[in-house]
Amino acid sequence: MPDLETLLERAAEAYEPYPDAYERTVERARRLDRRRRIGIAALAVAVACGGLTAAVLAFARAPKATPVQSGPPVRILTGEMAIRCGSNVCLMRPDGSAYRPLLPNGRNVPFPQWDPAFSPDGSRVAFRGYYGTGDGQYALYVVGVGGCHLARLTDMAPSNPAWSPDGRTLVFDTSGVGSIYRIGADGHGLTRLTPGESSGFADGDPAWSSTGTITFVRYPDQHAFGDRFGRLYTMSSAGGAPRGLTGRPATIAGETTGFGEPAWSPDGQFLAAVVYTAADTRVVVLGKDGRVVRSVSPAGWTAFSPAWSPDGRSIAFLVLRRGATSLYVADADGSHLRRLPRGGAADQVAWGQRSASACTG
Repeated sequence: MPDLETLLERAAEAYEPYPDAYERTVERARRLDRRRRIGIAALAVAVACGGLTAAVLAFARAPKATPVQSGPPVRILTGEMAIRCGSNVCLMRPDGSAYRPLLPNGRNVPFPQWDPAFSPDGSRVAFRGYYGTGDGQYALYVVGVGGCHLARLTDMAPSNPAWSPDGRTLVFDTSGVGSIYRIGADGHGLTRLTPGESSGFADGDPAWSSTGTITFVRYPDQHAFGDRFGRLYTMSSAGGAPRGLTGRPATIAGETTGFGEPAWSPDGQFLAAVVYTAADTRVVVLGKDGRVVRSVSPAGWTAFSPAWSPDGRSIAFLVLRRGATSLYVADADGSHLRRLPRGGAADQVAWGQRSASACTG
């Protein structure tokens, strides 16, 4: 009988190499879905070899999310969502109404568009978009939710922007390189907060808490950027030495696991994130101390891109199944899980306050 390593190597031959960085969000989810299936096969082999005990670790004992429930939701969802729809960013209400592109296609409009992030008051969206036709010619932009007052802030290959609590500043990572930067919403004051690849690791996915701290994912080196064994760190908004928020990644069925895609609740008391295991890709809620409080997405799913509702009572996330994505929402405790309309084919989601969409001034 082939050993476990040989079986995993055979299964891994079907992998495709990691694509260009600007597609990493959806490709990461697809890769994780494939790895989830390999992890399940590894678990089966572990059982056959008497290695089940080593394969069952902390997340097997984590609280399970409530299965999808029928019937009306317990509350009306408010605010506005931004999803990546094809190569554009689109806005909609949680019920799928008022669906529209953030920016119409045309001259002097950055295209494609990725990584939407609402300002705290919901009046603006930061995103990443192309300003040229060459590889890597994309920039950080800010625009009003009505499509007005488009401003280009920087052109240094940014991704995953996050707003400060007062809406005056943003942080972002440098796609494929792995440093965290801060910049004013007016495009001034660009400052690097973490050293990135020169220090032997890569940083990404920054999230700014309403209490003022910045949380991000640190990977061992740039080649691991977007992979599954990141660890959450937190630091002051001014930078400085970060501290580890979560423990060192564990190993399940011979595969390293970790965290990704952190998102702070509006009150700054809880952190939603993705945890990658051999069996699934799960959205969980952590306390400020980095301990997992509960699971939000069901075990066995490939879930990613968590986003809190403006009132902090719900969490939206995307689910990848058979190569296609769907948009789901659950109460913050994991109950009343349901699928939302118009979320199909999205690979990123953000959720903010609903603001007037008229273009003024």
